[in-house]
Amino acid sequence: MSYLVKGLAGAAGCSGVCGGYFAINHFSGKEDNRPIAKTLITNSGRTLLDANSDQWAARWSEYVTATGNSLGIEGYDEKAKTVNQAPKEFKDACLSKVNEKVSGEEDKLFQALAKYCIQMTTISELIDSVGKVVLSTTSGQDGTEWTASWDRYVKYSEDNKWGLDKWSEEKVKQTVPDTLKLNVMRRRVERLLGWRMWSLRIMLIDALRISLLPPLPDN
Repeated sequence: MSYLVKGLAGAAGCSGVCGGYFAINHFSGKEDNRPIAKTLITNSGRTLLDANSDQWAARWSEYVTATGNSLGIEGYDEKAKTVNQAPKEFKDACLSKVNEKVSGEEDKLFQALAKYCIQMTTISELIDSVGKVVLSTTSGQDGTEWTASWDRYVKYSEDNKWGLDKWSEEKVKQTVPDTLKLNVMRRRVERLLGWRMWSLRIMLIDALRISLLPPLPDN
């Protein structure tokens, strides 16, 4: 066989084999359908920190306190010595890693992002967002509004959402227990990470006695 024929045969053989190799490698790869961390977080009702947030220092302090460096911050050991000021590397990690794909809510990266890169919201701010106002615990608002709220609490809180002491005795009284007011005053400043469903927001508002609607089911 001439060199020309051998060359053509070799080329033809390679054409079949190489083509088959390309086809196998091209079609064997599976599409990555994992969700992006940002999508999971926002769909859960939480708000991601943005570059201009005033909560970076607070989140960084929590991150350092937890230890472990779950976001893989470069130079973490040195930067962790300053807990009251978030370093650029921490901000960059939060802002960039939220665009990475994760295996789900059990993914360690997702859990870190959902805990340390989230805008915290006070209960008062949450209530303001739906156009409601928390009743004041001062004497100036000790009349009909609190009485009406207490009546609603008794009517719609058979399970005693606030865990008031001596519930069986208190719920038959017409006067508003001081413990209810103390709970409102204490919890209005608590910070939350967010809620999965809008109905949960309304249920929380109802528990604070400022909603005009009965509690909604959590489904």
